[in-house]
Amino acid sequence: MDLSDNNSVEIVQGYLDALQQHDLNAVAETLAQDCEMTFAGVDFKIPKKQILISLGWDVGTNGRFSYEWITKQNGIIVITLKEHNSFLDILHLPPLQAEMKFTVNDSKLIKTILYTPKGAMAEDPKLVQRALQPAVKWAQEHAAERLNTIYSDGQIIYNEKSAREWCLLLKEWRASQ
Repeated sequence: MDLSDNNSVEIVQGYLDALQQHDLNAVAETLAQDCEMTFAGVDFKIPKKQILISLGWDVGTNGRFSYEWITKQNGIIVITLKEHNSFLDILHLPPLQAEMKFTVNDSKLIKTILYTPKGAMAEDPKLVQRALQPAVKWAQEHAAERLNTIYSDGQIIYNEKSAREWCLLLKEWRASQ
């Protein structure tokens, strides 16, 4: 299918290229000021500033991804995505898989992103939390202060600094076994 006839495809391509290069400034340039990201099955929207903070997780975990175009219909660009990162690798988890839908506004900026998990994470939403529990238990005994800065009320804090610390902590945990 030929998607090259539409500027919205080029905008989404720019977003994906910048993300692949871990260039959050370039990612920001593709997003409308009022851009919002939603996750399928979750009833809240993340504004642009939080999108960029969350994408820092991909930078901090050395996210590497591939994608395929599925379709462009009625102004919506749909891709499938597969992401590997150091966090998942250390935990011996499969890559993330998702479908992402993008809309682009009249100013040629991304207006909305809908992220729908697929694969193992969609089939078992608690997969990461379960895989993480032995490391969390170890960290509570050996690195509690560090753990408290990256894990709050049983939830991972998603930003670049947290991602880097998680990867260090998980490497230390693996080395201790």
